[in-house]
Amino acid sequence: MDKNNARKRLLIYPNFQLRLIVGLFVSHLVLISVFFITQTVFFNTYKKLGQQMGLPADHMFFGFVDQQRHKMILFLLVASALVMILGAVYSLVVSHRVAGPIVRAIRYLNDYGDQPQSASQDAQNSGLKFRDHDFFKELADSINRFVSRQGSSR
Repeated sequence: MDKNNARKRLLIYPNFQLRLIVGLFVSHLVLISVFFITQTVFFNTYKKLGQQMGLPADHMFFGFVDQQRHKMILFLLVASALVMILGAVYSLVVSHRVAGPIVRAIRYLNDYGDQPQSASQDAQNSGLKFRDHDFFKELADSINRFVSRQGSSR
């Protein structure tokens, strides 16, 4: 990957990228809440079952249920933290592949429009290029065809 195509900033279009990451975090928090409520109901059902069976409050069954509940909460928290971190990294990578080409295209078109005709010819010859793993490579081709047609009509 050459220097022109290297990633230089973590957030290249912060408004889009942060909304995406926060949206994923919020949806994950909702899912975690549902799992937490579900496991609470599940373990409370076992406690009520033990009470209905007439087990004394200090019976080992209740200790076992509490122990399993604590383990489940710990596993849920660790798994959730891992998924949130991986989700944030993945959404950052994907958002770079989406926002990067758009930001690059905007910059290219603005530079092309601001340059005199001779410099525009240079921009036309070099063309717009995206990184290998970027999305919307067709956008670069379309812009390059447009710029080429504009250059020939000048």
